[in-house]
Amino acid sequence: MHTVGTPFLWMSFSVLSIVMIAIDMGLQKKNILVKHPLKSAILLSLVWLGIVLLFSTILWFSIEKNISYDTANIKTLSFFSSYCLEQFLSIDNIFIWFLLFRYFSIPVIYQRKVLVYGVLGAIVFRIIIIFSGNWLLSKFHWILYVFSFILLYTGIKILFYEDKNIEILKDNHWMSVIYKQLRITNKLQGDKFFIWKDGLFFFTPLFLVSILIELSDIIFAIDSISAIFSITMDPFIIITSNLLAILNLRSVYFLLSYCEKKINIIKYGIGFILIFISFKILTEHFLYIPEYFYLIIIGIILGVSIFLNIVIYGKKDI
Repeated sequence: MHTVGTPFLWMSFSVLSIVMIAIDMGLQKKNILVKHPLKSAILLSLVWLGIVLLFSTILWFSIEKNISYDTANIKTLSFFSSYCLEQFLSIDNIFIWFLLFRYFSIPVIYQRKVLVYGVLGAIVFRIIIIFSGNWLLSKFHWILYVFSFILLYTGIKILFYEDKNIEILKDNHWMSVIYKQLRITNKLQGDKFFIWKDGLFFFTPLFLVSILIELSDIIFAIDSISAIFSITMDPFIIITSNLLAILNLRSVYFLLSYCEKKINIIKYGIGFILIFISFKILTEHFLYIPEYFYLIIIGIILGVSIFLNIVIYGKKDI
């Protein structure tokens, strides 16, 4: 399994990630994120972007020194493209978070705890998915074409079919099945996931939400990681770009929560990107798309989506 990952690069990535997680946890413990949610979300998102740019610089210089200038350019572009792609595709996952928190009436102060565990769980599962997928693709390259059809189907579904997630929760037959199988309290019990009541063990709605968020991330990870495999097969690039994007996801969630009802057009941008990636995979033997052009296309689709969103929804009080 060829990779540019060296002990120095792994150590750099680990140190930067641990420092940022510690800062995030420290701010949460002091309730700064609750007192100033919008400012904190913007600040943390900018700091995480700074971390990504810093790591990109470290990555470039390390590869340029140990391998070559051209390889450094290609791998750094692959890293940044993968990061941007994961961050953008994760917006669809965030919609599910909005839906679940609203359905279960989870206050913002408890949402943060759920997302902390959700992000940590996502890291573990994504590492497993990345290594498993990388091993499978190294043995059976045709699986990449299976991934491409999954991306194509998902992209078309986003563009042409109305989102049914809200109806699924409202028509909550499956939710009633869960409540029948597990002892779950009717109301929140503070920030507790479990309680003992009358000698019996109960789960709380907060625990149920955390499990549903974890399951939704695993489902969406199949799409996003499949898309990143179209950019690079280097496990180091895939893992670092993916995890940095996931670690910033909480800040992005609270940032987007202030304009949740005004980001409908961005979902269509996600659909176009998935279709474009599927096209790239299916035509890889006939049409070569350079890494820098790949990043430009993603940037254009993202930029147009945001611009149209502002034009259509910016002046509407929804």
